[in-house]
Amino acid sequence: MSETPETPETETSPIDKAKATAEDAFAKAKSGAEDALAKAKDAAGPAKAKAEEAIDKAKAAAEGLLEKVKNLKP
Repeated sequence: MSETPETPETETSPIDKAKATAEDAFAKAKSGAEDALAKAKDAAGPAKAKAEEAIDKAKAAAEGLLEKVKNLKP
């Protein structure tokens, strides 16, 4: 009978090391992506507010112009 050498519990197999490395890389990538998303949302906030303000002004101007057109006399 041939005996298979047993790996001591203190030694980590190459597969376990690869799994741990992959899990660590995934966690870091996920964290980085979440941070980037949060920064993008923070940066977009002021731009969105300015765009909404510009839309409101344009809408008010268009409504004012429409009222003037409606009130024109032939």
